[in-house]
Amino acid sequence: MEEKYLFWVLSFFLLPAIGAEFRQATFTVRGDCADSGFHSEDISALIPNHDMMECIIACMEDPYCHSLAEVESDHTCTHSNISLSSTCDPSQSVQGSKILEKRENTLTCLNGGTLVNDTCLCEGGYVGLTCDHFATDCAEMGQYPYYAGMEGYFQIQPALSPTPITVFCSLDSSYPMPRLYIQRHFSKSVVFNKSWSEYAEGFSFDDTNMWLGNTHQSSITRSYTDYNLIVELAGYQWNSVKQRAYQGFRVEDETNNFIMTFQTSSPYTFPDAGDSLVHVNGSNFTTFDRDLDGIAGSHCGVLRNCGFWFTAGNKCGQSSPNGLLIQNVIEERLFIEDEVFWTYDMGIWSPWYVQMYLERPIYS
Repeated sequence: MEEKYLFWVLSFFLLPAIGAEFRQATFTVRGDCADSGFHSEDISALIPNHDMMECIIACMEDPYCHSLAEVESDHTCTHSNISLSSTCDPSQSVQGSKILEKRENTLTCLNGGTLVNDTCLCEGGYVGLTCDHFATDCAEMGQYPYYAGMEGYFQIQPALSPTPITVFCSLDSSYPMPRLYIQRHFSKSVVFNKSWSEYAEGFSFDDTNMWLGNTHQSSITRSYTDYNLIVELAGYQWNSVKQRAYQGFRVEDETNNFIMTFQTSSPYTFPDAGDSLVHVNGSNFTTFDRDLDGIAGSHCGVLRNCGFWFTAGNKCGQSSPNGLLIQNVIEERLFIEDEVFWTYDMGIWSPWYVQMYLERPIYS
């Protein structure tokens, strides 16, 4: 009967995008290789004062170690970069009391992952070598080829979130970066006039009409410092697409009234929509039941019939993406208080669709 040693080694890496890696291997004693060894050119490591267990563990963590020899007389551990053939090569000349062959075992995929060609293909937002943890955001999911081209709801867990969060991601390869949507507003029949608690937790009517809760936006954007907010407005059947990018986008926590800030603003890939958030940078969030716009005698949450970041002066700001979609044929504003609008630089244009999403660059 073959003498075997079975080992699991758990190696932790500093990179949070990788997480924990599991390695499993079986070491089989090759009795037919007794009193043989390895050519000097085939030795990848020579380690003195190591007993058999220490030698095996060192080989587990050495990707170039495919077999090993341990000389009991002086406890010298020899690692080799060759894989032993079905029969030992008698010309191998380095003496060893025991020769062990390392055989990598199949990974065990967790959380519904599927093993294909020795790789776990994860699902639902799980990532890692064995699908053992959730991605921190859609950007991290985009680093794994098995998520390429997917769009829909996934679970993520940012560093500052105590529990997983359900988010809508788009990992279309035609986009500059994976998208994590904080708002989608496509239907004129849907009204975003929700309470403070509803905006805090988030709400969804369907895939195309939703708001990611302010609590979740806060934990996501405070976990990394390099999120970009992209505001996208489009005309009928997605013609006349306009965009604006806001770099360094961040939402504070509820104790700080979900204050929104950004560092800079610039055009993006489509024609520029203009900067209509310039006057609300640093503003509190406001809803019909929580008046935090700082305007005495006025209530922007009631006036605009929706929640958003509004501010004192400039008539509650120059935009209202959560307002009522007009969707008329001529695509012009009605100039009513609760309609969707984006004054700079869209003027009287009334978009059919509005969506806002986060992107985060991944640096190799």
